Amino acid sequence: MEKNLMKKTAAAIMAVALTGSGMYAPVVNKAISGSSLTAYAEEAASTASFDEETGILTLSGNVLSNDVKKWKGNDNVKKVVCAEGTKLPADSSSLFSNFRAEEIDLSNADTSEVTTMADMFYRCVNLRSLDLSSFNTSSVVNMGYMFTGCSSLVSLDLSSFDTSKVKKMTDMFHTCSSLEYVDFSGFDTSSVTDMKYIFYGCDALKPNMIFLKGQSVTLDSYLGANIYIEPCANLAKVVFSGPNGDITYSGSQFDGLTQDDGRYKFTYLVNATQANENITVKAYDKDGRQLIVCKSANLLSSRSQVEYSVSKYISDVKNTGSIMSVQKIADLVNGLDNYCKAAENYFNKTDNVIEGIDNIDMNDVNKYAPGFGTDISLSLVLNSMVAVRLYTDSSDVEINSDKATAKTKNGLQYYELSDIPAHSLCNMYTASINGTKYDFGPMSYVYRVLNNNDASPALTSMAKATYVYANAAKAYKN
Repeated sequence: MEKNLMKKTAAAIMAVALTGSGMYAPVVNKAISGSSLTAYAEEAASTASFDEETGILTLSGNVLSNDVKKWKGNDNVKKVVCAEGTKLPADSSSLFSNFRAEEIDLSNADTSEVTTMADMFYRCVNLRSLDLSSFNTSSVVNMGYMFTGCSSLVSLDLSSFDTSKVKKMTDMFHTCSSLEYVDFSGFDTSSVTDMKYIFYGCDALKPNMIFLKGQSVTLDSYLGANIYIEPCANLAKVVFSGPNGDITYSGSQFDGLTQDDGRYKFTYLVNATQANENITVKAYDKDGRQLIVCKSANLLSSRSQVEYSVSKYISDVKNTGSIMSVQKIADLVNGLDNYCKAAENYFNKTDNVIEGIDNIDMNDVNKYAPGFGTDISLSLVLNSMVAVRLYTDSSDVEINSDKATAKTKNGLQYYELSDIPAHSLCNMYTASINGTKYDFGPMSYVYRVLNNNDASPALTSMAKATYVYANAAKAYKN
C-alpha cells in the first residue's frame, strides 16, 4: 500500500514537472487583466473654458460648436471673449443663440472659413456690447436671423463686414427693439435674394433711417436726375457725388426741397453724355454718422447709400409695362435713351446700339434749313448745357431781339442761344446779323448734318437721335 501511495505521489510530481515545463503560462488566481493592457485616451480639453469667479467664458483654438452651445441659457456666463488664435467653425449657426451674457467680444476670432452665421446671436436678450470689428465674412452666404431678438443691443458697427456673397438676410435684426444705430457703410447687398422682415420690430432705428421714394428725370438744357427721399428725424446732411463733383444739402436748404407729401426732391444735373454715369447719395446725422438708407421697409440699400443714373431710370421705366403702354411716354423714353446713347457715342467714342432712327432723312428736316444758308457756321452743344452757336466775325448780332455777346473758342468767334429745354429743340429763333434777320434753330444743325455726305456715322446718328428726341419731347409737353 505504501508502494502504491509512493507511486501515485511520484506520478503527481512528474505531472506537475511536465506541466511546469510546458509552453503555457501557469494559471493563477490573480488575472492578468488586473494590470490592464488597454490604453484609454485622456479626455480632450474643451475649446470653451469658464471662470466662475469672473463669469467669463473664454474660447480658444479651433472652436467646437458643442463646447460653446452647452453654455447657452446659463445665467452665470456674463461675458464671452476669445484668446489669440481662436478660430470659429465653418458652420457657426446658432453658436451663441440664447446666451445670457451681456458682452461678447470676438475681436480675436478668426472667421475666415465661416460660411453660415444664421441664428448666430439669436435671442441673446441680455446682450448690450458686441465687438465684431475683426470679423472676416467674405465666405459667409447666410446671415438669416443672425441678431433676431437681441432686444438689449443699442448699436452695432458692421462697417467691416464683407457681405458680397451673402444671399440670405431674412429677419436679420427682427425685434432688436432697442437697436438705435447700425453702421452699414460697408454692407454689400447685391447678392441678397431674401431680406424679408430684416428690420421688423426695430422701431428705435427709424430716426436714423431714410427711404428712397422714387426717381424721375427733368428734360431741361441739362438733364435733371431727380431722386425723392423720405427724411428721418436725425437727417442733417445729404451728399450727392457724381460726374460733375459733389453737391451737399443741409439745414435750411431742405426747406425748398419739400414736396406736398413730405418727401424731399433732390436734383443732380448731368448732360447727355453722362446719362450712364452713377450718382451716389449718402445721408448723415449731426455727428457725421452715415444714416441707414433703405429702398423699402425690408430692403436695405448696398453700403447704406443710393446709386442711380439717368440710364437706370430709363431702364426701370422701360421695364414698367403700365407706363410704356402710353404711346407719348414710350416715345419720349425711347427717344431720350437713343439721344443719350448717340451723344455718348459721338463725344466719348463708345459703341452703344441706337434703334429707331434709320428712317429719318432730309425730308423730315428741310423746314429747319437756316435762313443764312451756308454762309454762317453752326454747332449744337450737347455735352454740357444744350445750346446752339452761330459763328460770325460780326460785332452786330442780336438773338430774339436781344443784343448778343460774342464769345471765342479755338480762335473762332461765336454767339450762343443757350439753356434750351428738350421740348423747345424744334423751335426756330431769329438772329439779326448786321441788321439782316434770319431764322435758325437747333434743328438747323441737324439739317446741316443730314445734308452733308461727309458727316461721320456717329455724327449722323447723333443728329437723327436728337431730332427724334426733340419731337417726342414736344409731343409729350403739348
